[in-house]
Amino acid sequence: RRVHGGYKPNLTMFCAISGQVPQNPVVSKTGHIFEKSLILKHLETENTCPITKSPLTQDDLVEIKTSHIAKPRVSTASSIPGLLASFQDEWDATMLETFTLKQHLDTVRQELSHALYQHDAASRVIARLIKERDQARQALASLRRQYNLPEVDVSQSNGDSMDVDQPSSARSQSSVPSKLSKEVVVEFSDTAKQLSGQRRNRVISPSLATPEAISAYSVLSSHNIHKSQPRAGITSLQVHNRHSSRVITGGADNQAIIFSREGGVLATLSGHSDIVTSAIFHPTQAAAVTTSMDGRALFWNSNESNDYSVAYEVKLHTDGVSGASFHPSGKYFTTASLDGTWALHDVTTSKTICHVAEKQAGAGYRCVEFHPDGLILGTGTMVVGPEDNKENKVRIWDMKNSTNVANFEGHKLPITNISFSENGYYLATGSEDGTVRLWDLRKLKNFNTLEIGSPVSSVSFDYSGHYLAVGSSDLRVFSKTWDCILTQKVHTGDVTGVGFGPDANFIATTSMDQSLKFYGRS
Repeated sequence: RRVHGGYKPNLTMFCAISGQVPQNPVVSKTGHIFEKSLILKHLETENTCPITKSPLTQDDLVEIKTSHIAKPRVSTASSIPGLLASFQDEWDATMLETFTLKQHLDTVRQELSHALYQHDAASRVIARLIKERDQARQALASLRRQYNLPEVDVSQSNGDSMDVDQPSSARSQSSVPSKLSKEVVVEFSDTAKQLSGQRRNRVISPSLATPEAISAYSVLSSHNIHKSQPRAGITSLQVHNRHSSRVITGGADNQAIIFSREGGVLATLSGHSDIVTSAIFHPTQAAAVTTSMDGRALFWNSNESNDYSVAYEVKLHTDGVSGASFHPSGKYFTTASLDGTWALHDVTTSKTICHVAEKQAGAGYRCVEFHPDGLILGTGTMVVGPEDNKENKVRIWDMKNSTNVANFEGHKLPITNISFSENGYYLATGSEDGTVRLWDLRKLKNFNTLEIGSPVSSVSFDYSGHYLAVGSSDLRVFSKTWDCILTQKVHTGDVTGVGFGPDANFIATTSMDQSLKFYGRS
């Protein structure tokens, strides 16, 4: 086209990539015009023309010299009314967006609240179902023992497999060894050697009560505790070995109570969901252990204000925990259960270090106690099923290798309580058959049987080993010659716990009649 009179046509160029008028146009050897920044960005990843796909590099680009053209101002921004209208539109858009965000926030809050409520409700339902499941398992286990039924695999039903969640205690049993470590065995042996040497040098206290003085004992005081309904009554008793005025009791009201003869109730230990079967003091620390039919044992610590709190719990057993006993060192304690197992626990680490199962089907433990030297453990069995006099045994365990080294047979009904004499020579066992059998641990034989005439709930030697207290339908105290020197029938229920004060200067008893009584010379 010719150009006349110096007239230059107004040519408009467009970028081949964006379709917009380029600010810095370049032309390629392929004849296409591009925005320089766009084509350079493209060539960073590909060395080809974006239009023709032919090879292209930065050196093939030629800049086009053009005069800068200012973009026209938007008509609405060319006057003050136009600017105000633009600002108003922006403000309205901002307010609308803020309103929308607030609505969305409220909706999310409601959804979160609803989700938390559902989670809380689901957690409560799961906790209730787990509790009902464990109770059903305990009832099933009790029925199996009662009718001597074989174990059944509950994970099978009508031939269809079903996954059943096992309780944490059952899952963890396999990880607990059945024997003590060498380090613990050495510690037990050293403790036994030390205590045996001290025992040989021990002399009888000159202030030990005489048989004549004990025969004159009468009730000094009576205290009603563990009165919570619907279940009330006291199930166990222990007198503190250092603070003789203090006793600890377990109750059918799911609690344990620490009681002082001078100060009354010092502490109430509430943490179990079923009957407390035993409660014992730590031999040297301000601590205690309680066991319960809820399948747990609780270790309690005390502060300077005499407030007790649970330091940790033992949930190893699959049935009710029937008793506990501290090792003489105070570093360990053992628990025994109706599930036919006993276990040893480390006080310092709060861990179970040994777990031993009863091999006899249907056998459970009603009581457990350490020998004064700590190398021997005694357990009293309870067999539910067809009557067999030989099945209700006292089992003696060697703690060095956790093996059953002796069995004392003779009781016709379950064994309810055992007590070692402090000199380590004798063992007294009480049974529901109404007898107390005395065993010589040196000869492993029964050398005497005390006929009580009613089920025996508790037996206890005093510290000197000269006297034995027996709790049944009444309280009886026997001398070293095994003559009955005191009989007291002041409880309206069976005597469930007996204990001596230092030098046998007083006796304490508990009963299902909710009373704790102290006897001495008035």
